[in-house]
Formats: sequence, structure tokens, C-alpha cells
Amino acid sequence: MVFLAYRQEVSHGASIPFLPMLLRSEMISLFVSYILSFLITPVYAGLFFKDHQKRS
Repeated sequence: MVFLAYRQEVSHGASIPFLPMLLRSEMISLFVSYILSFLITPVYAGLFFKDHQKRS
């Protein structure tokens, strides 16, 4: 996706370096995925373990 955005901007005349654009995108993606997994994992673990206790 970053490459497609880069290619489109360059075709319109922008002179953007690709590597900083890619690295910034990667850092944002890693940060957001870490926060989401930090928030969602306890919810799924609670649902799984609660369901597992009922079956035993």
C-alpha cells in the first residue's frame, strides 16, 4: 500500500523519499497493532476461559 501511494505521488510530481515513508508507516502499524492486541487479548482470554470453566 505504501508503494502504491508513493508511486501515485511521484507520478503527480512530488519528490518524496520512499524509505522514510515506508519506515514511518511500519512504525505506526506496529504501534497500533501492539495497542490493539494489548486491549483485545484480555477480552478473548476471558471469554475463552469462562467458556472452558463451564464445560469442566
